[in-house]
Amino acid sequence: MCSTWAVINWLASPPENHAAFAMIIAMGALATAYCLSSIRFAAILNLVIGVVPISALMLASGNPAEVAAATSLLLATLILVRIILQGHAMLVDLLQLQHQTRDLAHTDPLTGLANRRALDERIESLLRKGEVGPGFKLALLDLDGFKPVNDRYGHAFGDKLLRSVAGRLRETIGDDGLVACHGGDEFAVLIPPHSLLNDAPLAERLLIALVRPHLIGDVSAFVGASVGVAHWPGDGADADALFAHADRALYQAKAETRSERGFFPPAEAEAALSA
Repeated sequence: MCSTWAVINWLASPPENHAAFAMIIAMGALATAYCLSSIRFAAILNLVIGVVPISALMLASGNPAEVAAATSLLLATLILVRIILQGHAMLVDLLQLQHQTRDLAHTDPLTGLANRRALDERIESLLRKGEVGPGFKLALLDLDGFKPVNDRYGHAFGDKLLRSVAGRLRETIGDDGLVACHGGDEFAVLIPPHSLLNDAPLAERLLIALVRPHLIGDVSAFVGASVGVAHWPGDGADADALFAHADRALYQAKAETRSERGFFPPAEAEAALSA
C-alpha cells in the first residue's frame, strides 16, 4: 500500500517536486527498515517495497538530479541491508553463546550429565507446580568400590569409569527422568510425575544397570552402588527434606551391604550391590 501510494503521488505531483517527494518517501522506508532490523525478512521486504519502485521511477526519469538521488538512495539501501544482515548474524551468534553458557552452567564437565544446579532447579520447578497424583521420585546413588579402582589405576582411569557409569545411567533412565552428577562418585536421578518409571522399582533398575563390567581400555572394572530413594510428597515436602530422606536411605543401604557382605580387597576393585 505504501509503495502504491508513493508511485501514484509521484505521477501526480509536479516534476519539480519529484526528487524531494521521492526522497521523503524513501527515507521513511529506510527508517522503518532500521527499526525492523532485528526481523531480517520484514526489514528487507520493507526496503524492497518502499525503495525499489520509487528509485526505478527516478532512474527512468532521465533527470540528472533525480538519477543521482536514486543512485544515492540505492547505495544507502545496500549499506543498510548489509548492516541488517551483519546485525542478524551477530544476534544469532549472541543467542548461541547464551545457549552454550546456559548449558555449561547446568552441565557437569566430566560426565556431560546435568549438575547439582540443574537438578535443584528442576526439583524447585516441580514443587512450584504442586503436582498431584503419583508425585515424583528422587534417588541418590553412591558408587561402591570406586575408590579402590581409582587408587589402583589412577585418576584418568577413574574419570573414564565415571563417564561409563554416567552413560549406563542415562541409557537406563532415557527421556523418562533426569540423571545428574551429584559430586565425586555420587549421582542423582529425578523421576518426574507421570513418568513411565514412576511405578517401577527404581533402585533395582539402577543397580541392575551397573552389574555388567565396564571395559576401560583392556581392563574390566566392576563397580556397584548403594541407592536411596525419596518420594514426594510422602518423604518430604521440600527439596531439603527429600535430599535428607534419600541420603539416610542411601547410607542405610550402604551399611547393610557392608555388614552382610564385607569389604572387597582393593586389588579386586569390586563392590557389592545394595538392594
